[in-house]
Amino acid sequence: YGFFIRHGKIQKDEICIPQWLLLLSDKSNADFPILQKMIKSDWWKNWKKWQETEEEVFELPNGINATLRNYQHRGFEWMVLLSKIGAGACLADDMGLGKTLQTICFMAHLINETPGYKSVVVCPASLVFNWEKEFEKFAPHLKVYNFNDSKKNVENILQSEADIVILSYGLLRSKIEFFSKIPWLCAIIDESHNIKNIHSITSKAVCQLRSTHKVALSGTPIMNNTMDLYAQLNFLLPTLFGTREFFKKEYADPIDRGKSVEKAKLLSKITAPFLLRRTKEMVAKDLPEKIEAVLWCEMGEEQMEAY
Repeated sequence: YGFFIRHGKIQKDEICIPQWLLLLSDKSNADFPILQKMIKSDWWKNWKKWQETEEEVFELPNGINATLRNYQHRGFEWMVLLSKIGAGACLADDMGLGKTLQTICFMAHLINETPGYKSVVVCPASLVFNWEKEFEKFAPHLKVYNFNDSKKNVENILQSEADIVILSYGLLRSKIEFFSKIPWLCAIIDESHNIKNIHSITSKAVCQLRSTHKVALSGTPIMNNTMDLYAQLNFLLPTLFGTREFFKKEYADPIDRGKSVEKAKLLSKITAPFLLRRTKEMVAKDLPEKIEAVLWCEMGEEQMEAY
């Protein structure tokens, strides 16, 4: 029980343990029978089924205009499973494997189950219109509000019938007093390495979002060192790693400075249920043949003159 105690929080005469730590146990119903009761047996059955078989655990929600590849469907199911125990998910697939599509299917599932609430997608400004187009393409039945202008009246969001609100990190920072008051059904942060510095204004703004479900998307959740993970996981799974100082002392310093293989394996084991990464090589059999097209574009008169 030492591991649980280290990650627990003392409140009077009790130790409060994040229920997500229970996913570390390989023999979930035998190792810690008292703790395992916190998560229902039906969930454990589906979790085991997802891990050990290729059988379908959840059907795609109605209205999705796409045929998912096997690994994409499993990614969608994984997000649904974690959402049912209140855990956030970090989807870290390679670029080009369909993180956006998997996430849209997950959001459609949540909206079908809990209608009447709005969800938010926060992404770099350069991707705002891409997200809007992807929703139009894959989930045309969902109503999307593209909040891409700081001059727009934020009150229009509450008055709209939108299921999804899309905005940039910059607009979230400038309007956080408003966005932090909305009870979101789901909050998606794309390119989540943008919040890797927990002391940054962007990271603080994202962590103020109140949502029932959370997903982070990034092909590179760790860019420089192990501390990059902390802010992202703190957003997805509050209390799992305690304070920044605890995470730095317990994991980051031993791994980055001490090159501790044991600590690296332990951190990998803790985060494995919540961080899903597939490379192109891993899913090669599910990918189509690569098609290359070379397109030449002539410059306009003004462009030519400037050149």
